[in-house]
Amino acid sequence: MPEISIIVPIYNVAQYLHKCVDSILAQTFTDFEVILVDDGATDNSGAICDAYAEQDSRVKVIHKVNVWRCMLSCFCIKTISSSIVCVGASMIQDICS
Repeated sequence: MPEISIIVPIYNVAQYLHKCVDSILAQTFTDFEVILVDDGATDNSGAICDAYAEQDSRVKVIHKVNVWRCMLSCFCIKTISSSIVCVGASMIQDICS
């Protein structure tokens, strides 16, 4: 079981997604999982998320339209494996700006 779960909401951020996920995966601390929540993106974001999940076992992807508002209480809790949870609501914009 990973020590930390990092949840990253994804919606039409394909141009920033590689930089965001690569930054997370490059950390020296490696006992974590990354849960990418594709909230119905209409660009290539969902496919990029799937490619990361195929390449790295720490990455999980959830494709669910309009799930972000109730994600933690209703949906992702079943997916999270750790006791520490980080939610990056504006992570992509913060890392890439």
